[in-house]
Amino acid sequence: MKLTRKYEFVDEAEANKAIDLLRDEEGNLTQSVVKLGYLTIEPPVIDEEGNTIKEAVVSTKYAVDVSWSITPLQSWEAYIVWPTPMGIH
Repeated sequence: MKLTRKYEFVDEAEANKAIDLLRDEEGNLTQSVVKLGYLTIEPPVIDEEGNTIKEAVVSTKYAVDVSWSITPLQSWEAYIVWPTPMGIH
C-alpha cells in the first residue's frame, strides 16, 4: 500500500540528505520522490501589458512529496507538513 506524505526542508541540500537515506546500495531510490522546490504562495500580479506589478511570494521552505511503499522513516517525521487544504503541494 502506498502512502503519500508531504515534507518541507530548510533548503534543497537538507532535502537531498534526507532523500539519500532512501537509496539502496547501488544508489537507486527505493521510494517515489518528487522534489517540488520552493512553492509559490502568492502568484505575481501582471498588468494587461505584461508588466510585473507585484512579484510572486515564494515559500522559504523546500517542498518534497514521497510515496512510501514501506513505513515512512522516523528521521523524516520532523519535516512532515499538513497543508490546508490537503493536497496543495
